[in-house]
Amino acid sequence: MNNNRELPEEIWMEILVYLKANDLQNYKIVSKQWRSLISYPTFINSHLSLLRYQQQPDEILITTLTSPKPSNLVRCIQYHFYSIVNSNKISMMRQKELQFPLYDHNQRDSKLVLCLQSSCEGLLLFQDKYNPKQLYISNPVTSMFKPLPPLIQVKCQCCFWALVRDTRLNKYKVFGVKSQRTFVVLTLEEDATLSSHWKICHLRENDHQRFSMLSQFLLFQNEELLWLTTDKYGEPAPDALNCYCIHSINIETLIFSKINIPPYVLKVPLNEFSSVDLYLKCKGARHLLSELNGSSLCLTTVSESKLEMFVLEDRLKCVWTKSHVIHLKSLLNRHYSLKTFFVDICLVTMRDVDKSNLLDLVKVLIHHEDQLLLYDLKSQECRKIGFLEKDQKLCRHYLFHSNSLVSWD
Repeated sequence: MNNNRELPEEIWMEILVYLKANDLQNYKIVSKQWRSLISYPTFINSHLSLLRYQQQPDEILITTLTSPKPSNLVRCIQYHFYSIVNSNKISMMRQKELQFPLYDHNQRDSKLVLCLQSSCEGLLLFQDKYNPKQLYISNPVTSMFKPLPPLIQVKCQCCFWALVRDTRLNKYKVFGVKSQRTFVVLTLEEDATLSSHWKICHLRENDHQRFSMLSQFLLFQNEELLWLTTDKYGEPAPDALNCYCIHSINIETLIFSKINIPPYVLKVPLNEFSSVDLYLKCKGARHLLSELNGSSLCLTTVSESKLEMFVLEDRLKCVWTKSHVIHLKSLLNRHYSLKTFFVDICLVTMRDVDKSNLLDLVKVLIHHEDQLLLYDLKSQECRKIGFLEKDQKLCRHYLFHSNSLVSWD
């Protein structure tokens, strides 16, 4: 045993780097040598490099909220986090306990009410439910939980958030996108002597119309953040048609761009609607923007009667093709009403899928009574993967997550 303990650090690193982050965190108590080794930045980076080359993250985090009671609309809001094993046979794990500090929020010893917004390489981004301009970075494995600088410069709160790693700078960045003409970005400085500050960026007025967010979340692909919205297609107003559009921001250069989806491919409901009514009408469907192998994109839309999938064939020419249409009447035959199916669902995309296996790309999570069901597009079958209480409701947002030892000090 003594000889084993005297192995060179390089050998221990080669062995320990293949273990899971949760186990490594527990092994810190074995000895001072192990604690120092596992906490060493070089080891953490090596462990993270292996995670990046994995085909699939360890798990998918889904969020539910408990419906508030009329007598107490605020205090009854509760967020629950569940883990889904991301493997060939998808299954739901028990509720995932994410520990947060106590916080005095007009109620003694009450916990922070935090909305899970984004995940990146083991780090989680949370937003304070009752103070939307306050965000936090957390690593559940290392118990790290730190507040970000308050976003006091922006009058209106952002709609969508993303935590990403800028590979050019090798730093993490937080992006917040508003449904108007600005977005904010914060670069997380690792050097304690440097302070992190929010930067407000304005999109050029002539680049786009006023837009509304329709995606479930911001998709990160090839150093870009992308989301679905609406825009104008063709001739200038008043003859221009409403169309769906994908907006994007390059996280390195902060340059904005867009990809129109022609109306003859996918129509926006009722062109004569005002911008506000149009937004509400479009929100009547479920939209999921997904990444395909080969740097392509797939847009999945779900209405009350059908599911459609569209693939981006040529980004420069905005060429899209309709690849699949699935009618949802089969669910009626299995006693799951389309209304229930449509209201409490979450579209989840798989990774490392190419166009030839498009039906493997998207899975549909359905909350029906006290069950969580998985609807498979290829077989058009539902199967139970877990239980959810009746008074809980699926949030449309979900996150891929892999446990790591990364921290932000």
